[in-house]
Amino acid sequence: MKTVLLTSRSIKKNDEIYFSLDKNWLNYLLNTKITLIPNLPSKMNVYLEEPSYSGIVLAGGGNIRKNSLSNNDFDDEREIVEEHLIEYSIANNIPLIGVCRGMQKIMTVLEKKIEFVDNKIDIKDPYKLSNAIKSEVTFKGTRTCYNNFSILYDKNIENSWDVLCLDSNKNILAVIHKKYKILSFMWHPERDMSDFELINSFLN
Repeated sequence: MKTVLLTSRSIKKNDEIYFSLDKNWLNYLLNTKITLIPNLPSKMNVYLEEPSYSGIVLAGGGNIRKNSLSNNDFDDEREIVEEHLIEYSIANNIPLIGVCRGMQKIMTVLEKKIEFVDNKIDIKDPYKLSNAIKSEVTFKGTRTCYNNFSILYDKNIENSWDVLCLDSNKNILAVIHKKYKILSFMWHPERDMSDFELINSFLN
């Protein structure tokens, strides 16, 4: 059975902090042992003692510091944990998947000059995906993105990434790295079980 490490979202309530994960991930990653890593930098090494993770998923929810809309809508400790996990996955050749916020985090770590576009007006509109033929990945139909921010296409990004999907405004919706085992989406595949075969095969 493969083991996948997932990041969590910190939720503060009544002076308590809860680490949460969408339960859909439990159904989405079949035949998988899921390890939830808390947003506690001091405890990271304990979770990284696992000899062989099949993959790491930077789950969605919340904003990264670069995109924060206020001083209270990002999590400094989560930022530290996820930055370390990105480096860890590359150093150990472990497949890494970024979902929504997770994709944004990966892109800001690996592409320092990337520009983000405030996309709040259209966040509930479904993006129509063109069929992508690069890297043997194909998307058909529509996906719905609930993002405050999108990643604007720049041709220089293709030096390191295959851009798999763009929306009509040339915002990047999905990428796969040309060198490292990194796949990222701006939508949440776990919510509607989309791209199931792609992600599970990527983790294998």
